[in-house]
Amino acid sequence: MVDPLIHDTIVYFLAALFFYSGLQKWIHHRYFILSLAGYRLFPGKLVSILSFLIPLSEWAASLCLFFPGGQTYGLILALGLLGVFSLVIFIKLLQGEEPADCGCFGPGLKLELSWILLLRNLVLLGMSALSLCPQSHRPLTFWDQLFSPWITFVFCLTFAAWNRILSNNSLPLLKKKNLYE
Repeated sequence: MVDPLIHDTIVYFLAALFFYSGLQKWIHHRYFILSLAGYRLFPGKLVSILSFLIPLSEWAASLCLFFPGGQTYGLILALGLLGVFSLVIFIKLLQGEEPADCGCFGPGLKLELSWILLLRNLVLLGMSALSLCPQSHRPLTFWDQLFSPWITFVFCLTFAAWNRILSNNSLPLLKKKNLYE
């Protein structure tokens, strides 16, 4: 059983993540179309359709997650989206082609496909699955309700920092044993 504080924090985080991701894909729609076409997995007409369906699906997941009655639907939609995104990244990594931008967050945060990016998506997938597990019957206290948005905020900052590290191609620096190498 999942503690309600953990459940709510994950749900709020996923709602914010999918809202922001959908917004960036909508604002930078042409860039997102180019990113989708860069995968070379879909015919041209399907790329156009997906370029509208993906952000709308992300917004639908986000909207459902904000309302207690729709959270289960939002989590299932989030699981589906993250599962498909992870599968596409996995296929492209197995093909071993040139790294492409994932198109997740627009041109301001270019993330090349990598095993680390796949791992990030799998962690998000696990968080979504965890939130679908039954909650314990512990009532949320005033402090829980006050603390949950702050934990969500820290999750968002940590996620943004991790994505910035990935987008700056700083990973080789993290693998160094000595700063003076």
